[in-house]
Amino acid sequence: MRVMTAFGIPLTTFDRLVPVKQTTETSHVVLSKTVVQDTESETEGCVDDPNLFTEKSVVLKRPIIDAFNRISSYAEGEGFKRLIKELAPAYKIPSVITLKNTLDNKYEVTKGILKSCLLAAPHVSITFDAWTETMNEKSFLGVTVHYLKDVSLKSHCLAVAELKERHTAQYLIATHTVGQQNIKPIISKVREIVKWVKNSVINSDQLIKKQTEAGVPEGKFKKLILDVATRWNSIFFMIRRFLEMVSFLSPILLNDITAPSMPTAIEMNILRQLLELLQPLEFVTKESSRENYITISKVIPMISCLLKQLAQIQPRFDVLSDIKDVLHAEIVRRFGLIEQVKPIAIATILDPRFKNLHFSDPVACSSAMAELRKLSKPDITSSESEEEVTTSLENEESYDFWAHHKMLAHGQKKKKSSSFANDELSLYLSNPVSPLKSNPLELWEDMKTVFPMLYKQSRISFTMVATSVPSERLFSKAGGVMTKTRNRLTGSRLEKILLLADLPEDQWF
Repeated sequence: MRVMTAFGIPLTTFDRLVPVKQTTETSHVVLSKTVVQDTESETEGCVDDPNLFTEKSVVLKRPIIDAFNRISSYAEGEGFKRLIKELAPAYKIPSVITLKNTLDNKYEVTKGILKSCLLAAPHVSITFDAWTETMNEKSFLGVTVHYLKDVSLKSHCLAVAELKERHTAQYLIATHTVGQQNIKPIISKVREIVKWVKNSVINSDQLIKKQTEAGVPEGKFKKLILDVATRWNSIFFMIRRFLEMVSFLSPILLNDITAPSMPTAIEMNILRQLLELLQPLEFVTKESSRENYITISKVIPMISCLLKQLAQIQPRFDVLSDIKDVLHAEIVRRFGLIEQVKPIAIATILDPRFKNLHFSDPVACSSAMAELRKLSKPDITSSESEEEVTTSLENEESYDFWAHHKMLAHGQKKKKSSSFANDELSLYLSNPVSPLKSNPLELWEDMKTVFPMLYKQSRISFTMVATSVPSERLFSKAGGVMTKTRNRLTGSRLEKILLLADLPEDQWF
């Protein structure tokens, strides 16, 4: 039974507050012990059931400090005190000052652990991002660090420093292709309909009623999505959800004289084809924003597949042809010379899933290979023929972004090496590419005895991340901590909370 409190904190969070031994003496904050509920004898009783908790105690990795940013504002509230009294009558709630002191102590220890991890890592990469907290007009610089540990990519919050000097918006300039003048009126129609439904309880209830009449089970009801000006892909999600629910919306809009106008049949077709243009971009955005997987080696293959998919789309409307041309021109302008960026090119070649398949510039590919040979000492090795690795994947959903890559991989299998493999790189490139779903770090662990120098270089290249999304996610978390009710939070306190919240589970003690 999963019990939630009135303010959304699972009961298991408060399990950490329960003392190991209940005595009449003053209780102290227990950070690593808790009394847990026996799941085998779980009942549907109320919280004051004397048999609710057992005498079994376990060691937890995350203490109460992990939830400090949500609990501290309630620690002195009467409702919170009554809740804890029901859960653990003999427990004395620590004050906010006690929680702050414990947080400071935990932060110092955790900072030492993080330093040890970074010192043990031979190579690290960092991302930066600036953020302005609008309530107090404070500016912060977020720093995240990334490094390899065994066969996984680790990411941590390194610092959240308050900036005392002025900074401008020169770090980020966004251009929205979907803001073309000819497509704006159609998107505005969809936006007005979404607002009209969301701003009225009656309209929202009618939408739910229509879904109920259509046989949609309770709990599966869908809601319209409103776009956000700073996130281009929110337009993609808004249009997609609108098209999914247009059959429910049409009768509601037609029966209400105050409703905004519905898009015409031609405009609906334009919206459907617009999704086809935006879907590859949404996939690339999501794929390149990962931080627990290798992303740097996917940049060149994704640009190659993206351009190929855009070229295959044949819009039936002039407005969409214009958008397609703008998209293609912007991708070429921003990423047309990406193959000449040697760190990215080398990382792509060292990824067994891609190697040199997606290079369109032979000069850039040769230059990257020459640089890679310089970085790795010549080592003539002979190895037993390995079993051919198939690139066939299980059937996925109808949309396949990697179709172009699979065609290239299939053609690579049929090619025969024209020259004798006289170094690690040539032998490595002569082998077939690996499946897309495989982990390149695990693949290199299997190949490190055959290609020791390339393995060493891969550990360096794969440390890099493709985007600064990790540091941007850091400030999304900061926005959840620095709320209106906590706008006096200092920069140093915010940094401590975010660093502790970002620490992975396996590093808690």
